[in-house]
Parts: sequence; C-alpha cells; structure tokens
Amino acid sequence: MELRYSDGTIERKRLVQDEPLEEFEIEVEGLVEDLLFDPDQWLLKSVSVVSLIFQDSLTRDFVFGPNPVTDALRIRFFNGTHIDKIRITNMNGQEVFRRMDVENPVTIDLSSLADGSYMLELSRSSGSYLEQIVKISANTR
Repeated sequence: MELRYSDGTIERKRLVQDEPLEEFEIEVEGLVEDLLFDPDQWLLKSVSVVSLIFQDSLTRDFVFGPNPVTDALRIRFFNGTHIDKIRITNMNGQEVFRRMDVENPVTIDLSSLADGSYMLELSRSSGSYLEQIVKISANTR
C-alpha cells in the first residue's frame, strides 16, 4: 500500500493477509492525504479501505468509524482508558442505544438500527464528545 502525506512524502508498506478477512491498523508519520491499496496493480482483488481518521481527529483524542456505518462501529480512545458511556440518539433525541463502562477499543453492533442520521455521545471522566453518524444498509453502498 502507498501512503501519500500532506507534506508530499510517499511511504509504501507491505501488508500480509493470511486470513480471508483481515483488518490492519497502520501507524502513520503525519497527515495522510491519500491511500492507494495496490499502486502497481499487481493483485487480483476487490478492496475497500475504511479510514478511521477524519480531518478533525487531530483536535480530539479518539477515532471512530466507519461513517457511514452499515453494521459495526469501532471506537478507540488513544490513551487506552475505558469509556464510561456510549449513547446513541436519533435526530429527535430519543435514545436508541446505550452501553455503560465499556472497554477500549470497542466495536458495537448497529445492524438493527434503521437507516438515517444519529448522534453518538461518548463520555469519560475527562469529558463528553458528540459526533454525528449515518447508518446505511449494506446493500446501499
């Protein structure tokens, strides 16, 4: 894979897949502008790249994604502490999901939610965070 950074540098990393479905976390050295899975077109494949880092993530100490989400939403705080509360509400303010005292990182199953926009609230002793997420059906991607 090829990472292209905002300062113009390019870095290539080799990922070894030894399972039918795998997730990879990659340490980066700066702000990534673009990611090419197979820059030289050597592989027969279909691929999807899910980025958990968003532009405003540099101002907060956690990442979440994918957004839009079809079924599994992953949340990770960088400092490794547990999450006091995860709460999701619809746009009318009605609570549709709540989990207390959650390990970090966490993957939550949102497959039962109807398609639409929701508010994700994360609470810890250091503060609360509010983010908008969008739920879509797998067949609409």
